[in-house]
Amino acid sequence: MSHLLGNITLGVPLRAEDSTDLIVAEARYAPQASLAPHTHELSYFSLVLRGGFEEQVGRNAEFARSASVVFMPSGVEHAERMGPLGARSLIVAVKPSFLTELPPVWHGLDRWRWFHGGPVARLMFRAYQEYMLADQMAPCGLSESLRELFAVIAGDQERSTGMGSRCVAAAVDLLRTRGRYGARLGEMAADLGKDPAYLARAFRRQMGCTMSEYRRRVWVRQAADLLATTDTPLIHVALEAGFADQSHMCRVFKAEMGLTPQAYRLLAGPT
Repeated sequence: MSHLLGNITLGVPLRAEDSTDLIVAEARYAPQASLAPHTHELSYFSLVLRGGFEEQVGRNAEFARSASVVFMPSGVEHAERMGPLGARSLIVAVKPSFLTELPPVWHGLDRWRWFHGGPVARLMFRAYQEYMLADQMAPCGLSESLRELFAVIAGDQERSTGMGSRCVAAAVDLLRTRGRYGARLGEMAADLGKDPAYLARAFRRQMGCTMSEYRRRVWVRQAADLLATTDTPLIHVALEAGFADQSHMCRVFKAEMGLTPQAYRLLAGPT
């Protein structure tokens, strides 16, 4: 195992590939393990496949579970504490040779960021599927997925300066807590003391999706966690996550993640 690979995973590597532009590894982390504050030599993306953990940078902390993606810039000090199931993650580290081929506008990834579901997670799962093929075209497929990922995040950065950040953050909290049961725009706007049209515009501009799309992402994340960590039948996963039925879950999950719930379970479940 190369020095760079060991520095990137800090877990138990299950498989790894070190290419010209990227280092890709799948790693497992023990239940309740803690990683002391540390930094990495290369910037990387990490997709949580199974389990979960809390990651802390400075005074800020984020809890990740299946279908969460982190971007960690090189040199940023952070610490992690694994959950009761530990974690299994896909790590894609980006070498300078890859970054030099990107448009300058995509180079602004200089801060720690988390993405929970949505297009970033979908692209990371596409990269994981390419990685699992392990053929001569896999590096090309991985590179294509990473380029799309940088483009998506560059667009997301432009939205991050949108209006109404406080009311949008409050709306996100409401959608997370009520996501399973639904929430009407008028009721949410009244709770937040905002005009419904203003709230809808502010949310879409800052989050890059409508509130109904975000609520579906909440359902998908809950389903992804159940699929990865339990053997619960799909119909019960659907109902517990907030979907109307199994068919509804399959349609929304495939549209959101790019693969079916059963395919997700095969990729993200226990190894």
